[in-house]
Amino acid sequence: MSKNKGGVVHTHSKNSMSHVVGIGNLRVIVTNNDGSWFAQGLEIDYAAEGKSLKDVQNRFAEGLSATIHENLRRFGSLENLIRPAPRDVWRGFLEAACERFHHEQVTTHEFKLAQTGATKQEPMPFPFAGIDYFEQRPSL
Repeated sequence: MSKNKGGVVHTHSKNSMSHVVGIGNLRVIVTNNDGSWFAQGLEIDYAAEGKSLKDVQNRFAEGLSATIHENLRRFGSLENLIRPAPRDVWRGFLEAACERFHHEQVTTHEFKLAQTGATKQEPMPFPFAGIDYFEQRPSL
């Protein structure tokens, strides 16, 4: 089964134990305030903090992958995750001068049947299809 919602493609096996999630063209605003970096998704309201630009990009991608995994494990879908950022975040993105960064990622998620006693596998990150990072700079 395959679902496409707002640039997010979610495919899973008939028994819902194997999932593949692709996110295309996700825009992420990145800000730096006195050495503290913050990344906020626009099409998906997800955020992460880091110590450098590379660190916040890595934390965003890894955290989003873990959040996707947990949504699939708990709800069997991504419906609770696919929500846009609040209006004020979008306004900041549209009004600010930004430098563009690009990151790609695809994730797979495997779940074992509960009666086998096996533990659930952690998500396996693969290159994601389309996270664009925009560094927000103060207005002059």
